[in-house]
Amino acid sequence: MSGTDIAWLVLLVLVVAAVVFYLMRSRPGVPPGVDGSDDSLTAPGTANKAGAPPSSDTRKASPMDPEFDPLSAHFEAPSRAPKLSADSGSRETMFPAGASVTMPEPWFAQLRGQGIVPEEASASDIVLGVLRAAGYSVNDTGDNTYQVSRGAASTFVVVDPYDESGYPEIDESEMARFVMSFMNSKAGNGLYVTDKFAPFGVYEREKREKRIRFISRERLQEFVDGITGA
Repeated sequence: MSGTDIAWLVLLVLVVAAVVFYLMRSRPGVPPGVDGSDDSLTAPGTANKAGAPPSSDTRKASPMDPEFDPLSAHFEAPSRAPKLSADSGSRETMFPAGASVTMPEPWFAQLRGQGIVPEEASASDIVLGVLRAAGYSVNDTGDNTYQVSRGAASTFVVVDPYDESGYPEIDESEMARFVMSFMNSKAGNGLYVTDKFAPFGVYEREKREKRIRFISRERLQEFVDGITGA
């Protein structure tokens, strides 16, 4: 073997040794010159993952969270026209409104603790009972009128009970009377609760005055879901 061949062989051995050393020092995921045993090293996008608090955007709103006001959220949500059905305005469907309402069992227990039998309850019993269970103060202020409050927010509530001899739909004059009563109450929001069905006119009034809502028979379940977080 000539001297030139020996020189090339030595050079090749040195290159191979250098590559092996580099690979041993530079394991995948560890930059060269950094000790991979360092606990402070984390993969991109995972720094402090275990101890980072959840984003406020992903926190589920809970009616039991003192920082969340589900009743105010109800008024802040866009109003939607009542869902009319073939049974709307029919006396044959005027069974107790509470009979068709579902909610988590702990909420049913809260209502029973207030002396309310959900299956036999009126819409007003369900609404006021659920609000009490959610931590709102409910005060009787007159004939079928209430003030609901929690913190600085207050809501004027009018209850329109259904009389079997009457028409099972909210009358236009009742809507107008409610709006006037709400204006005189000086409350932040107004809630009209009834076992009756709602005509399309309630939606028109809610669009004109965004601080009022009509909770009729066909809207009762949606309201309960919003308060209970179901």
